[in-house]
Amino acid sequence: MALSRLLFSSFKNRSAEALTLFRRFGPSRRFHCSSYMRSARRIEGPPVLAERTPSSHLWMPTAALLGGFGGVALFLYYNDEKRAILKGQGQNIDRCTIKGPIIGGPFTLIDTEGRLVTERNLLGNSILLYFGYTSSPDVGPAEVQKMAKAIDILESKQNLKVLPVFITIDPQRDTPSQLRAYLREFDSRIMGLTGSVAAIRQMAQEYRCVLQEG
Repeated sequence: MALSRLLFSSFKNRSAEALTLFRRFGPSRRFHCSSYMRSARRIEGPPVLAERTPSSHLWMPTAALLGGFGGVALFLYYNDEKRAILKGQGQNIDRCTIKGPIIGGPFTLIDTEGRLVTERNLLGNSILLYFGYTSSPDVGPAEVQKMAKAIDILESKQNLKVLPVFITIDPQRDTPSQLRAYLREFDSRIMGLTGSVAAIRQMAQEYRCVLQEG
């Protein structure tokens, strides 16, 4: 029993001494602990970025400057290319000529009054040309009526003077007098032309009209 009291008294005394020492040196240890935590936070967190910040600040203006110069260079390059293309196009337009299918050529035919008519007699006019024949029961009359209506529309609404020309592809039967009587039934403004078989075939070929014997 005496031994237990002695041990308890000794433990109590040591605890009191330890508490005294803790109270005496506790604040300084707390200070050192706080400093350690602060230093640890500086190492793990923002200080790392803070140390890299100067280099990043130096790199960003350099990249922006290089990007700006690159953008200006690209703009000037494409602008010069565009001007060169437009300039070249203008030169090509001035030098080139528009090409299309060659239609027409010289001919010598006879009108409804028996007079010779060549391509020169039609120069300077807007020509509405039709190849047909008077013995057609359905298609011929319908097409000539279309010609007459087209003339009225062009002259009244478009103020365009048109010279309609009916060329027969059956010259053996469509004589000048036959053509004259036929065309007067539809519109007296339509000019009728006939001629030899060879002359009709030549003109049809020059004006891209395909003739077929039925």
